Formats: sequence, C-alpha cells, structure tokens
Amino acid sequence: MHRLTPSNDFLKFLDSSKKNYKNFGLPSSKNERWKFTPLDKFFNNNFPKIDNNSSLNFNIDKNVCELSPLNSESLINFNNSYFTNNLMTNLSLANYTEGFVLKSFKNSNFNNFLSIDYKIEDNIWSSPLIIFDISESSSFKCNINIEISNNSLSTPIFVFNMDVNSNACVGISISNSSNDLSLDQGKFSSLIYSSLSNKSNLDFSLVQHSNQLCRNDINIDMIGKESKFSLNGIYLGKNNQHNDITTSINHLNESTYSFQNIRGILDDKSIGVYQGGIFVDKIAQKTDGQQLSRTLMLSKLAESNSKPELRIYADDVSCSHGNTIGDLDNEQLFFLLSRGINEKDARDILLEAFLSEIVNDISQNEVQKLVNKSLNKWLENKV
Repeated sequence: MHRLTPSNDFLKFLDSSKKNYKNFGLPSSKNERWKFTPLDKFFNNNFPKIDNNSSLNFNIDKNVCELSPLNSESLINFNNSYFTNNLMTNLSLANYTEGFVLKSFKNSNFNNFLSIDYKIEDNIWSSPLIIFDISESSSFKCNINIEISNNSLSTPIFVFNMDVNSNACVGISISNSSNDLSLDQGKFSSLIYSSLSNKSNLDFSLVQHSNQLCRNDINIDMIGKESKFSLNGIYLGKNNQHNDITTSINHLNESTYSFQNIRGILDDKSIGVYQGGIFVDKIAQKTDGQQLSRTLMLSKLAESNSKPELRIYADDVSCSHGNTIGDLDNEQLFFLLSRGINEKDARDILLEAFLSEIVNDISQNEVQKLVNKSLNKWLENKV
C-alpha cells in the first residue's frame, strides 16, 4: 500500500481541473467518441462519495524500479491533445484520490510481474492516477486487477511512457467483486494513454465484465520509428450492462506496427461498443495497422455497435479492419448435442472456444492467467 502526496504544483493543477469540470461537465453524446455511451444515462448527477483511503495494493522490486510523487514534471503528460480535448480528464483529475509515478531503471528487467490489486468498496468513488515511465532498454511486466463493488465508481488514468528500445507487457482485468454477478451497479471509465519511442513495444491485454458501465478509452501515440503496439481486448455483457472499448492508434512515424484484436459476448439486453480508430500521418510510411472485431450475440435483445475508422495520409502502408457479428454456430452446436452433451454445456464449450482463440494470442503466461481467471468467473455466473 503506497500513498505519496503530490507536489504543490500538481495540487494546483488538480484545482484547475476542478474548475474546468465545474464549467464543462461530462462529455455528451454529441461528442463523436461518446455517441454510443451517453454518460448522463448512467450518472444523472448521482455520484458516490470520494474515498481518499488507499485502494491500491502491491509491492515493488526496488532493484528494478522506484516510486515518486506526482509533481511539476508529471504535468508534461497532460499537454497533449488527447487529455486537453477530453472532458473525462477534468472529471478524473477533479476527483483525484491517489497516485504516483513508477519509473523503471534503465536496462532493468522485470523477471516477475508487478501485480496491482485495486478494489473499490460499496458506494465509493475512487479516481487514481498512475504514470508508468518505462526507461530505455528496460523490460516491464504488470498485471492490474480491478474489482468494482456495487454502487461504486472508478475513473482512473493510466499513462505509459515508453522510452527507446523499451518493452512492456500489461494486463488489465475489470470485474465486479461480488460473487453474485446479477448485482451489476458498479461503474468504471478509464483513460489510458501511451507514447512510444523508437523501437519500443507495448503489449496490452484487457478483459472487462459484470458492471453496469465499463468503458476503456485508449489512446496510443506511436512517435518513434519501428514502435509496436498490440491490443487483445475482451468484453462480456449480460442483463443491462454496457461495455465500451474505444481506441485511437496514431501512427506518427515510419515503420510502425499496431494490431487490435477485440472479442465480445453479449446476452440479454446488454450493449457492446467497439470504436477502433487508426490514424496514419503523412510521414508514417511503411506503417502496418490492423484491427479485427468479433461479437457473439446470445440474445435478440442485445445490441452491438462497432465503428472502425481509418484515416490514412501516407501511400506506402498496409492497413485493414474486419468486423463480424453473429450467433453461435448452429452446426457446431448440433454436433455437440448429437454427442449427448446437454444444450447448456454445449453452449459453454463453444463460448470457451470462442474466447480461447484470443487468450492463446496473449504472449505472457501471467497475463493469460489473469484473463482466464476473470473469464472463468463470468462463465460460471453468466446464467
């Protein structure tokens, strides 16, 4: 458990965010990035109380990294257009609860995963800010396990600054801490930002389920040559749950690579949103940007909104997107039923197979374990 007091400069910055939040409020559905997720539908100015008690638990290896408080140098992270043009920045910072900078040492190697457990109690609002500075030629590994309780809210900001030739593997799981997943009143909305330098690599995995609202807004600025980013994302919905994964992958230099692989399962009256953006600057020649989205609809009342967006201003690139929405394969289902497997077990087998394809693409075993644990909890409680 770590609590570091921000510098006075950073506290003043938080005060200015409070003024901006008071003046501009929440983003509305008139904003293109929020057209499928109207926040006023979920909040209606009814927010839980702010909790300033620490909810982040982890231990660091002081041989490979160090912690420091947020200070004037931290403010540089918020000068880019992603934060300045995003009204959620004001909401998160205005209600800041805790935060710090974690910096890896140059040439360091995280042999073991850093595991961060982040649990929000009932009727609490927690809004942490963590800046990860991944130094030159270092290798960083981290799992973040987030558990939302009923009627609670979390609005975190995660920043990953990737230095030259650095590597990071990050897994994030967002679920509900209750064993009864029919209680789905938790709400979660994150801002995730990363800047990638020359030959840096960020491998990102995400799974989200079992809350009334869960939205992850991911912005990646591929500033350096030969930088790479990959995202394996899973969302699972039932009842009236609303899941949203929105990405903006900006290829800003030549020979950069990105891949987005998103899978969703929607049941009952749940809603799933995937807005996948790829931007290729005119100088970003030899860019390779790919995205793929597949959604299973288990109910005719469920709703899937997929919006791929490619803006390409260079001519020597390889970019593509693919999107499929459908039900379980009837022939596969019939085959299992004909072998004496009951319908519930047969459907479960097909769902697990659908998800295992993307889990097998995750490169690190520790991230696979985090994702599988979260998936198994949902599969066991989905009925």
